[in-house]
Amino acid sequence: MKTRKQKIKRFTLTWGVVILVLVASYYIGTRKSEIVYEKEIIEKQVILDNLIEKINELKGKLVNDIRQCESGGYEESDGLVTFDPHPTNKKVQVPSFGLYQFKKSTVQHYYKTLMGKDITGLEAIQIALSEDKSAELASKIIFETTNGLSNWYNCTKKVNAKGQLETINMLLK
Repeated sequence: MKTRKQKIKRFTLTWGVVILVLVASYYIGTRKSEIVYEKEIIEKQVILDNLIEKINELKGKLVNDIRQCESGGYEESDGLVTFDPHPTNKKVQVPSFGLYQFKKSTVQHYYKTLMGKDITGLEAIQIALSEDKSAELASKIIFETTNGLSNWYNCTKKVNAKGQLETINMLLK
């Protein structure tokens, strides 16, 4: 027969083990839900990172499509200059420069509007003739202004630039 002291010791030990098991189960369950939560956050971040990467690829493709259409296959080293009739006086020819076929006044306008910087006509022509600088400007015009694609009216239609831009804007929402 067990003594009262032995019974109390056995009772205390049994409940101690039960409490220990319950606390451990609670901790493991809580930690498991934290791990699942952390995994979900990481998965969402990976999806977001991949989406941002894909959006940037689409933006690059749109800008490149405009360049390919406007340049007609010429390269930066060709120093592309073409002449178009002036909108109000068809007898006057207005030059367009570089792979994006920028007019000097267009480059000056957007440098002032987007970057708050006044540039000379020479600087505008140099920017238009630089593949990197003109691509950067074209990208800003397309993605940071309301009607930026209107600067490339014909090529916008040819490459479905408005459709591409709508897709990009939809992904950004």
